[in-house]
Amino acid sequence: MSAPGDSGDSGDPGRPSDPGDSGSSGDPGRSSDPGSTDSRLASLERMLGNRPHDSRLRFGLALEYLKAGRTEEGVRELRSYLDAADDEGNGWGRLGAALRELGRDDEALYAYRRAIDAADGHGHPTMADEFREIVGDWPS
Repeated sequence: MSAPGDSGDSGDPGRPSDPGDSGSSGDPGRSSDPGSTDSRLASLERMLGNRPHDSRLRFGLALEYLKAGRTEEGVRELRSYLDAADDEGNGWGRLGAALRELGRDDEALYAYRRAIDAADGHGHPTMADEFREIVGDWPS
């Protein structure tokens, strides 16, 4: 499930565009295709090693981990991103979706509520409403 706010590049770290489709086939982590998920992961990990405080790189790495099905690593990187950045809602929403995928519903609800607050606080009412709908539809 994708998080609200996925489309378009607004130029701010709260709503970056996705780096693209994985482009890999077969065994992830073994493709030599320069556009493959594992190639992008390796590049992002290398760049982040050189610039560990770059929140945009960390957000991009989190998205690539999530695309690769490496959800725990994606959650770890999203948390690091959120600790360092003034997220506008998208990061919190993606964290909520990832945590929900892992069955960590209490943490996911907390993340979605933070997403609502961040989106409202940064003037993104449509994004906030999308997160409200997710929370409102949550099974009891």
